[in-house]
Amino acid sequence: MENLHWLHNISPTDRSIVGDRGFYLGDLIQEGYPVIPGFVVSAKIYREFLEAIDWQEPILVDFPTSSLHIDLKDPRQLQAIAQRIRHQIITSSLSSEFRSTLQSSLNTLNAQALIFHPSLRFPLIPTNGLFDPVMSWATIDAVELGIKQAWAELFRARNLLYWQRNNVQLAHLQPTILVQLIPEAIASGSVRFDAEVWDIEATWGLELATLWGQTHPDHYQINPQTQELQHQKLGYKTIGYSLKSSTSTQLSNLEGQWSGLAQCTLSPLHSPIEAKLLGPEYQESVLKPAQLQSLIELVKPIAKNLGQSGLIEWTMCESCEFYISRVCTVDADSIAKRDLEVDSQESSGDLRGIAASSGRTVGKAYILANPSTVQTNLFPTGAILVVKTMIPELLSLLQRAAGLVTEQGGMTGHGAILARELGIPAVMGVKSATEQIKMGESVLVDGDRGEVHRILSQNMTTEQPFSTLETNLETKSIISENELRVPIATQLMVNISQSSSFLRLKNAKNLPIDGVGLVRSELMALNLLNSENPSVDFSQWLHPQNQSKFIEGMVEGLQQLAATIAPRPLCYRALDLREFHQEVRPLWNGEISELAQLTTVSHCDNHCQGQYSTLFELELAVLSKLNQLGFNHIRLILPFVRSVEEFCIYRHYIEKTGLTRNSHFQVWIMAEVPSVVFLVSDYIKAGVQGIAIGTNDLSQFLLGIDRNQTRQLSHLNELHPAMLKVIQKLIKEARKAKIPCSICGDAPVLYPELIDHLVRWGVTSISVNPDAIEKTYLAIARAEHRLMLEHSRASLTP
Repeated sequence: MENLHWLHNISPTDRSIVGDRGFYLGDLIQEGYPVIPGFVVSAKIYREFLEAIDWQEPILVDFPTSSLHIDLKDPRQLQAIAQRIRHQIITSSLSSEFRSTLQSSLNTLNAQALIFHPSLRFPLIPTNGLFDPVMSWATIDAVELGIKQAWAELFRARNLLYWQRNNVQLAHLQPTILVQLIPEAIASGSVRFDAEVWDIEATWGLELATLWGQTHPDHYQINPQTQELQHQKLGYKTIGYSLKSSTSTQLSNLEGQWSGLAQCTLSPLHSPIEAKLLGPEYQESVLKPAQLQSLIELVKPIAKNLGQSGLIEWTMCESCEFYISRVCTVDADSIAKRDLEVDSQESSGDLRGIAASSGRTVGKAYILANPSTVQTNLFPTGAILVVKTMIPELLSLLQRAAGLVTEQGGMTGHGAILARELGIPAVMGVKSATEQIKMGESVLVDGDRGEVHRILSQNMTTEQPFSTLETNLETKSIISENELRVPIATQLMVNISQSSSFLRLKNAKNLPIDGVGLVRSELMALNLLNSENPSVDFSQWLHPQNQSKFIEGMVEGLQQLAATIAPRPLCYRALDLREFHQEVRPLWNGEISELAQLTTVSHCDNHCQGQYSTLFELELAVLSKLNQLGFNHIRLILPFVRSVEEFCIYRHYIEKTGLTRNSHFQVWIMAEVPSVVFLVSDYIKAGVQGIAIGTNDLSQFLLGIDRNQTRQLSHLNELHPAMLKVIQKLIKEARKAKIPCSICGDAPVLYPELIDHLVRWGVTSISVNPDAIEKTYLAIARAEHRLMLEHSRASLTP
């Protein structure tokens, strides 16, 4: 049948029929490259199928101005319309002629199971992430259902909203479906390449776990000129998907927990794939050196032919043979000019940066090239905040934003940390983002892949209302309830800067955490400042009329947080204003009267005559109030302490409040200045009762790097030998003195392999952002299990 095109028979003239995905694979397979076999179902079959349906209403004739006009404020109506359209597609039958062709094709393909990739023949706008793959067994009835499910992907509620927002009429959509067999995959991944670097991702089994954000793959950075490995970063492989042995195989007891299975088919119980948790033996490198070299040799000529940049997806099957499953390019010279059926729309190239906070969302951009001129009350809720760099003054905007895009900043910068805590997608380090993206322009922020897709429309103006298309952003649990009950000896804590962000978490009281390991007080206090005034001036709290407001506001926020986690401890870090005011950074001059010059406090003007002369004293008043209210499980962490003398000054002020008379109250210090490492015993003698290792700042000062850098240095990070020795020494000294030692930077999440070291060295607790609680819990459990297993084996050795 002329409307079903085998990959090995696709010719250059078929490109406009099969689309780019099928065209590139067809070209490769004809050049002799190993490509997973399959065929493309053309858009003509789709149109003939829709025309044969006896629609109750002309849904596809005049959308979105038909009688089924979507009310954007009524999500239930949108969901109902989507369900009606999808139901009618699923329950309608393919023509007998096409079924006969499919049966013949299945006989030729001789596959056990198939995967269906829907895409648009003419991509009028970016569609990355809109269509989920569909999988089925390779029987005629299952394949018919799979094709219809792939077509139904166009009519999900989120997609209907997306089409309407971008003035795309349903009648103009021309989907093609790439149908390929599902191989017995040992591993899979992708190669993203450009002129500067190749980034190879690899995970065990099929790539679905990476696609659905359920695992962190290994990364291998390759020099495109020399083809040599520059840097390797082990991922955190939690879940693997594989093909079931036969159609009679029952689901494993893990199925039903994975969001991906629900997405990939309307009948999960008949899915041909199964998921399993990956044990410690799967945490080593996925690709051995010889396998990595074979993959490089395979993709090298393909990358050269594709142009300057692109993506190649691969699968490694039995006998370690590599197959290509997908190829795409962003080289402008290779994109054919098309006569689009909707003249008012066009799709632009992708913008790339650092994937700083996971999730995907679509909204209209709000550009702030000069943050000092912003009027916060004009920022529309649900917009995408696009700035040169994330500064404290923009916190109130970020709390109302659907996503964040910055030109500067890195994974451990405050912008990335806040975005992860607020649960919004963020991409950092996007070059010239404030210039390339226009005010009011629709953009898709992909925080999983570090991409920003611009959606250009001639009909769009900055006067149009801002709104966001919320895709499937809810984080699904990847750990079973039983696994979260596995006891761990290492305490798991959570980092918080906004009480509301923690209280919004589902089952916050029942999360598998042992307390709050770090309250970023400066960001909590920032919320108390006047939201109408973008300037940040913490010294205003020292005026007599504002002091009670500060105390009451901080007590209210901390009280809610403390009550939620009680009786578990809450570690409050005193104000660290280095990111807010350069003028509060002079060195201590050795006199107690000059406490106001310490990093954590602001200098009070001479005309201040209030009860408190420093912000630190105000904070102590807050903690005293909480103590009076019965919250005696609060610890105080002093940030950026540079000398024992500084700590003694703090201690003097703390003792004056009477807080130290509470036996449960503890005073800790942050270990984020290298000098602390060499003076741990002196600090402990001076009264330090706990140490919190801040890896973000410690790595910056120890290795001479910028935590906000947009480009990650492969050899200068928290896994540097110097960093590992410093962390190990801090933990050892704390254990020797029998005081707790916690780590509260981003290192354990960014580099999960560090957790093995931390557990082995005996760290007391690991504190992470809310979005990393579950996977860190599992990593700790595995690390402790490995350690116990090693000790058991060692005891059995004769």
